Amino acid sequence: MGEQKIGKEIVEAIDEEQKSITLKIIEGHLLDHFKTLKIGIHVDTKAEPHLVTWVLEYEKLHDEVEDPVSFLALLIKLGKDIETYHLKN
Repeated sequence: MGEQKIGKEIVEAIDEEQKSITLKIIEGHLLDHFKTLKIGIHVDTKAEPHLVTWVLEYEKLHDEVEDPVSFLALLIKLGKDIETYHLKN
């Protein structure tokens, strides 16, 4: 298991009609490496199967900082866990 990381985010925008939400990381370990970090989630229910689009917008503190691949992997796992839950219920 990986190292535990803690973060705090705020909801920047919710668009119920477009089924989207934007979150901004405001505290935590991720900001040790990134000046800004935002997460956008959009759900498209117009056709089957429904699609979820994740957008990760970030600005590195400097060029040596790696892309947030492990954070993206966490978001993918979260999406799969949510899907599994919904398929069971």
